[in-house]
Amino acid sequence: MRIVLSCLFLLSIATTYGQQLRGINVNSVQFSTPNNANIQMLHATGVDVIRLSFGYAPLMSRTPPYKFVPEAFERLENALDFCEVNDIKVIVDPHTTPGTASKYTMSPTDSFWIDTVKQKLLYKLWDTLSIVLANRGDVIYGLDLMNEPYIPCCDVNLWNNIAKRITDTIRANGNTHPIILEPFGHVDGQGNYINRINSIPLLDLPLDSKLMLSPHFYAPFAFTHQGVDGAPTGYHYPAVINGVMYDSTKLASLMQPIKDFATAHPTIKINLGEFSAARVGGTDGNVWVEDVVGIAEGEGWDWAYHEFRGSPVWDPEMPVGSNNSMPRDTNEYRMQFLMKKFRLTKVILPIEYILLYGNPRPGGVSLSWDISDDGQLSTIELQRSRDGRHFETVTHWTKENKGNIPTYYWDPIDSSTKLYYRLKVVGSDGRPQYSSVIVVHSTGDNAFYVYPSLAHDEIKISFDKKADIREVIVFDIHGNVVHKIMPNVSQTIVNIQVSDLQPGIYFVSCGDEVTKFIKSK
Repeated sequence: MRIVLSCLFLLSIATTYGQQLRGINVNSVQFSTPNNANIQMLHATGVDVIRLSFGYAPLMSRTPPYKFVPEAFERLENALDFCEVNDIKVIVDPHTTPGTASKYTMSPTDSFWIDTVKQKLLYKLWDTLSIVLANRGDVIYGLDLMNEPYIPCCDVNLWNNIAKRITDTIRANGNTHPIILEPFGHVDGQGNYINRINSIPLLDLPLDSKLMLSPHFYAPFAFTHQGVDGAPTGYHYPAVINGVMYDSTKLASLMQPIKDFATAHPTIKINLGEFSAARVGGTDGNVWVEDVVGIAEGEGWDWAYHEFRGSPVWDPEMPVGSNNSMPRDTNEYRMQFLMKKFRLTKVILPIEYILLYGNPRPGGVSLSWDISDDGQLSTIELQRSRDGRHFETVTHWTKENKGNIPTYYWDPIDSSTKLYYRLKVVGSDGRPQYSSVIVVHSTGDNAFYVYPSLAHDEIKISFDKKADIREVIVFDIHGNVVHKIMPNVSQTIVNIQVSDLQPGIYFVSCGDEVTKFIKSK
């Protein structure tokens, strides 16, 4: 028996190597709940790509027993679902791994570099991730193997060999997404710390046709990180720091190894994966950001600012002059500068933001919205889709009854399946503008639940006591049935052994409902 399943993520793998993408780093915690205001505001900026980081809430725990974290994988799914239907590419960045002292970066003193058990845990993480992501389509822009590797003395091939093994692991699982390789810093034989950009010539690349190089840029470090973790403040830009004049010309010269690599490897894209300047640097930090973006734009590199609504130190929506948390305003200079760059290839319309929210309820879906209307509205139209691509109009309101336009709508529709909604807003000039597409998952009326969502040995199926007990079918992503059971009428919980299954995504159907889980190694 085969079950034919039409899924949004079963798309052909494609890349956009010919297009320069502009983006921002986003912490995965922003996707703890689907469709929240933060991620809709992210979409409203016009961003092309996000670098999705799991530093704060890792995919694998950094402490014993080093287990996968199901909630982190759910956030990954939320992010991919949202970005896929909103035309945002995603760089998947695990960011941290067992054996690292910091969740933000790596150090030559990290036990990871000398502990092969910790290294095997990273291989295990990428083994599972590559299977989970293999069929997610071109919403995935790339797989960032390790955030900011920095190896001890003196084996410069340590990171090269690890990167090759991870790449082989990913490809062995049929995952064809681009591999993102970050250059490593290292300690030389004299004990000197050599930064990552200057170590680029030491890279020994994996033999793979889909590679990107992703250096990070924070220079001069005393300026970009002033006030961070107690570091001194008072540095300026452009200015002389530690006897060196730093200006746009100096920054460009510091990036020369990146340019040399790009010249030597014209088929490998450059993605400036992180750059930022602490807000306490004042308007000088804005000048520094403009100069870095200007260099990247001139070279045709992808780039991703650090970061969106994460640490207040780097938050472009907060006023400069302090690293402390302050109220956000999208009109802050740095945020406006970034948004103008994000929107270079997009039509800019007068409505600043359109936020749409949806919650499934028994008997339908509750929808509400918030629109920054500057008097330009002519028509509001609520649209619905079952596949995220083909939308139909549910209802609409026109300018004639504008004074009575609601901010709430009840859609009396069966919400037992995944639904997609968006708002179409037409201005007085007749041009349409759309909200983010939101994904509404069924909840509350489910006849059954499957847990854990990330399983190793077994899954449990819990039945609603009010639901009719029906045949349960477990099948793989290709529609092949791997388990089929008929629970007893008296059973409310059923255990199914999955230890014999290959790692990957599986689906469980009961009646008309389908849910999924991930089988890990």
